Amino acid sequence: MNTTRFLFAALVLIVAARCSAQDAIPADLDEALRARIHVLARGGDDGVILRWAVDKAVVWKKARTTGFIVERAEADARGAAPANAFRPLMDGPLLPWTAAQWQAYFSATPRPPEGVTDYPLAAAALTEGAETGARIDPGDLAALTEARTREDMRFGFALYAADRNASAAEGLGLRYVDRTATRGKTYVYRVRLAAAAAPYRVDTGRVTVKNDPYVPKRNALLRATENDGWILLTWPRTVYSSARVERSTDRGATFTALTRTPQMTVRAPGAPDEPEAFADTLVTNYRPYVYRVYGSTAFADEELIGEVSAMGRDRTAPGAPFVPGAKHTAARAVRITWSMEEPVAADLAGFRVLRDTKEDGPYSAISPVLGPGAREFIDTTFNDADANYYIVAARDTAGNIARSLPSYVALIDSTPPMAPRWVRGSMDSTGRVTLTLRVNPERDVMGYRILRANAPEHEFSSILERFGDGLSSAARDTVVYDTVEVRTLTKNVYYRATALDMNFNESDVSDMLVVPRPDLVPPVAPVITDVDVTDSLVFLRYTPGGSDDVAAHVVFRRTAGEAEWTTLRRLGPADTELVDRDVQATVTYEYTLQAVDSAGNRSELSMSVRARPYDSGVLPTPRDLQAVYNKETRRISVRWTSPVRREGLSFLVYRSFNGEGLKKYAAVAAEEKAEYIDTALRGKGTYEYAIRVVHSSGAESPLSDVIRVVVE
Repeated sequence: MNTTRFLFAALVLIVAARCSAQDAIPADLDEALRARIHVLARGGDDGVILRWAVDKAVVWKKARTTGFIVERAEADARGAAPANAFRPLMDGPLLPWTAAQWQAYFSATPRPPEGVTDYPLAAAALTEGAETGARIDPGDLAALTEARTREDMRFGFALYAADRNASAAEGLGLRYVDRTATRGKTYVYRVRLAAAAAPYRVDTGRVTVKNDPYVPKRNALLRATENDGWILLTWPRTVYSSARVERSTDRGATFTALTRTPQMTVRAPGAPDEPEAFADTLVTNYRPYVYRVYGSTAFADEELIGEVSAMGRDRTAPGAPFVPGAKHTAARAVRITWSMEEPVAADLAGFRVLRDTKEDGPYSAISPVLGPGAREFIDTTFNDADANYYIVAARDTAGNIARSLPSYVALIDSTPPMAPRWVRGSMDSTGRVTLTLRVNPERDVMGYRILRANAPEHEFSSILERFGDGLSSAARDTVVYDTVEVRTLTKNVYYRATALDMNFNESDVSDMLVVPRPDLVPPVAPVITDVDVTDSLVFLRYTPGGSDDVAAHVVFRRTAGEAEWTTLRRLGPADTELVDRDVQATVTYEYTLQAVDSAGNRSELSMSVRARPYDSGVLPTPRDLQAVYNKETRRISVRWTSPVRREGLSFLVYRSFNGEGLKKYAAVAAEEKAEYIDTALRGKGTYEYAIRVVHSSGAESPLSDVIRVVVE
C-alpha cells in the first residue's frame, strides 16, 4: 500500500466487502496470519506527530488491551538507525483512553454544534462499547460471520474518526505527539504491539521524519467541467482521506457547504487510480460559481486542495437536420434540401453545409452560415470527377452542433472521356504483344476496351475489357497484353482503344496503333535467267523471288573447283542485272544469288551458273606510259600501267633514236614491275619508247602510244 496515503480507505473497503459476503479462506495461511502496523509522521508546532494503524480488525481488538510501544532513534546520514539505538518515549505502553479519561475530555471540551459529527464521542463509544454477552458457538457459522462483520465495522469507523479528529485518534491510542523532538533533526520512529497477538505475527511499523514546520501543499490541479445544468469537479488522488466541498454564488465573498459530511471514495484493490470527483447538480446555466475543495489528512488537518471558478453551460445541441437527398439539377448545380423536427429549438442560430468525397470525411464547409429558416442550398463547386457526400450541420447560439447523416448525390454524367492515346506497342518472337496507353486525365475513368484487326480496313473486334472503380489499379493500369499468330502472311497487327467512365460513357476510338510482326520467314530465292560472256566480262540477268520485304540481293562467286563462295557484290532489291568485269579470259567462274529481307532473314542460294570469258587474241593496250631521264646515272626510266592481269603475260619494249624508227628493244616479265630502266644510251639525242603486251598463247596488244625523251 502507498504509505503516503493512510490505511483508512483500504480498511473501510475490507469492512464493506465483509459486510456483503463471507471471506474466502486464503491460500497462503502464513500471509493470512501476518499483520502490519503502518505509521505516518510529520513535524508540528509542538513536536513530531505520529499516526498509525494496524491492517486487521482482530489485531486492533487485541491492541486495545495490550497497547503500543513507541520508540525513537536519531537517524544517520542515510536516514536509518541501528536496532540498539531505539529508546521508548513513555514508561509503558500507549493504551486507548479509559472511561474516566473520556469523561474528563468531554467535561473540558465544548461539544460541536448541531449537525456536526462528534468524532471523539463516536471514538469513545467504539472503545467502550465492546461486545458482551453469551459466548458464540464455534459451530454457528452465521453467528461467527455476523460477529466478525460487526468487529470490522467498528474497526473501520474507529479509523475514520481518528482521521477526522486528533482527540479521537489520541483516545483510540492511534496518535502520539513527541514534544521532546528537536526542531530540524531527523528521527526514526518504531511502533509495535506491547504484547504478542497470537496466532497473528504483527510487523513493527517504522517511519523516518525530519522535524521541520509543516507547510500544507495546495493542490493546483482542481478542475471544473462545465456541463448543461451541472458542474463536475475533479482533482487527483492525494494524501487526503476525505474531502469537503464549498460553493460561492457571490464571486468568492461567502461560501456555503455542499457536502454535509465529508466525501470519501472507496476503491477496490487494484482499481485504476482515477481522480476524485464531485458533481454539483444544483446550478443555473451561465451563472458564475466559485468552488473550494478541502481535504482531511490522517493527522486530522483540513487543507485547501484548490479553488476554481465555473458555470453551467448549454451543452444540448439542436435537433439534427434530416437530409432526404441531394439532386444534380443542372450542369453545375446540386440542390441540397433538409428539414427539422418540430418543435425547432428556440436557440437555433443557423446551418452550414459540408461536403467531402468520402462518406466518412473529413468534411469541409462549402456554405456560409445560413439563417435558422434556411432549408436548402445550391452547390456549384462540387467535384464532377469524384463522389460527393453532403452533411448539414445545425448550430445553436451556444455553439452546440448537430450533424445530419451523410447524403450522396448521383451526378448526371453524359460527357465521355477523351479518346485514349497510345504510348507504344511491340511484339516478341512468340507472338506476345505488349501495348501501353497513356493514362486518361479524367478521374472517373473506370477502364479501357481494346480492339484488334489484321488490316486497317477490316472491322476491329473487342479483345479485352479492363474495368475498375475509377481509382483502382485495374482502371489505371494502362499496360495491356495480347497474343497473336506470328507465322502469317500479314506483316502487322492493328489496335484501337476506347475509354469508359463510371457512367459507361464511352470515348471515341483512339488512333490506330500498328504493331509489326517479327519477320521469321526467309524470302524466296532469286532465279538467274541469263548468262553472257565476252573476253573481259560476265553478264548475269536474274529474277527476284517475289517477297515484298526484300532489302538486297547478294551475289556470290567462286572459281570452278573451289569449295567456298566469295561475296562479289550486294545489289538493291529492284536490281535484276550484274556485270562482272573483274574476270580473266579462259577462267571458268560459278555464280549464285541470295535474297536478304529487312529483318535480316536470308533465302536459300539460287541455282548456280557457270561462265568462262573467251580469249579474242587481242590484249588491251598498255596505258599511262612515262619516261624520265636521270642526268646523274645517265639512265632513262620507262613506266606504264598493265591493262590486264593473266598468267603467261610479258611486255615488249620498243625504242627509236633520233627518228630512225621503233624497233623491238627489250622484254620484261609480267611478274616484275611495269617498268624498264634503259642503261644503254647511245649519247645525246632524242629517244622514243612504246610498249606492247604479249601472251604465251600468241595473243598480243596493239602498240601503246609513243613517249619521247631528249638527252642533252
